[in-house]
Amino acid sequence: MSRPVLVISDDALNRAILSGLPGVQARDVSSFEAVAEARRSVGASILVDFDAVPEPLALLGQLALVGTGTLVAIGAGLWPNAAAAAAALRAGADVCLAKPAGRAVLFAATAEGAEAIRAVLGAD
Repeated sequence: MSRPVLVISDDALNRAILSGLPGVQARDVSSFEAVAEARRSVGASILVDFDAVPEPLALLGQLALVGTGTLVAIGAGLWPNAAAAAAALRAGADVCLAKPAGRAVLFAATAEGAEAIRAVLGAD
């Protein structure tokens, strides 16, 4: 069974790839419409491409207030014990996933990256 997920990125290619992960019933959303969509999507997990949205910490804070599902930040600087990961968690992220520098596409396209995202989201 797939879980509903909002994929938030201002990079259309990132949204398309992340939305296409097996076991993830995703809707791609730009950062502009993210908060309104999170209000409407009760229970949906939210995956924020930290590297492809303006003001990611502010966006995480807003989403943490209105979202009801798991809030996941994915980004190149979100390695364990990194200052950026600590800031994302303080802003409201439930989980941080580090990815290699560059596009989320490259991370999600690897078997390990796709599996990490599905595991965090609880997708089958």
